[in-house]
Amino acid sequence: MSGLSGQSGYGAVLGYIYGFFYPNPLWGQYINVLASVLTIIVFYKILCKLTIDQKYKTIGILVVCFMPNYIIMSAILLRESFITLLLALTIYCLLEWFYKYHWKYIIYAISLVLGATYLHSGTFAYAIAIFIVLAFANNKKRKFQFKQSSIFITGFSIIFITFLYSSYGDTLFGYLGGIESVKDVVAKSEVYATGGSAYNVYLVDDSSSLGFIINSPIRIFYFLASPLPWDWRGMSDIIAFFGSGFFYLLAIVYGFRALSLKNNKNKELIIVFLIFIICSGLIYSWGVSNAGTALRHRDKFLASFTLLLIISLDSIKQFKKQKVPVLKVENFQWQ
Repeated sequence: MSGLSGQSGYGAVLGYIYGFFYPNPLWGQYINVLASVLTIIVFYKILCKLTIDQKYKTIGILVVCFMPNYIIMSAILLRESFITLLLALTIYCLLEWFYKYHWKYIIYAISLVLGATYLHSGTFAYAIAIFIVLAFANNKKRKFQFKQSSIFITGFSIIFITFLYSSYGDTLFGYLGGIESVKDVVAKSEVYATGGSAYNVYLVDDSSSLGFIINSPIRIFYFLASPLPWDWRGMSDIIAFFGSGFFYLLAIVYGFRALSLKNNKNKELIIVFLIFIICSGLIYSWGVSNAGTALRHRDKFLASFTLLLIISLDSIKQFKKQKVPVLKVENFQWQ
């Protein structure tokens, strides 16, 4: 245990695992696989809470079980399995609050996000998403709107985040070290644009706050979908796109399509998952400038994307059922 001095994040977690068992990488890999299996179980529990067609629940569990890149990452000695599990548990707790309105589940959700943030700073995006949902979601009316408590929750969120950054910045937000302005964020994204699958895309060549806002959508798009067809270098990139990027794009497209439907009983849930995805995509898009790295990082949010996709597909199906004309035959008599 003495070897853990000064260590934090996944290195410290592995140190405790090896200290408890034996310093063999197989122990870390085995526990990673267990974490991935637990993620599938948690995802199944989430599906049980949803009021959608059983067919789409089956599709959802199959996606999580057999997503190619997720299977590979589950057996590698990386932090992704732990993070994915913590974020799936966060979604579970948030849905408990969403349906039951018990605030203790928000405390659980924030605690789980902080655990994930300890392993990777970027996952704090989920905490930001939770605060946005809390500020504008009206559980009783099942709608998003500005309410009296919105200002209070926003103020509390700012104070909470400021406290965490000032008190535990080195532990939770190590990636942000040296960043003091938008220009620093842009400069850091350029540093990470290395390797054969690197990308460094902008709509405008501007490192100001306005440039940051304008360039963010295209960077989010690249983070979610790369390697894109015009960047393919061979069969491996084609497999990576159709085995990962295409799925994430599909979820976003169907999510916004379902959002525009009238009388959508799960519209609020779709908004919730879009908020989570946009917050995550925004933060990671500026911290990742390489298709290979993007491929690994976006699988952390597999649960959110899969839920968005299957809920959206169910909403579209229900809408189409409402549009099917019903033939009514009245006062018909045989002659």
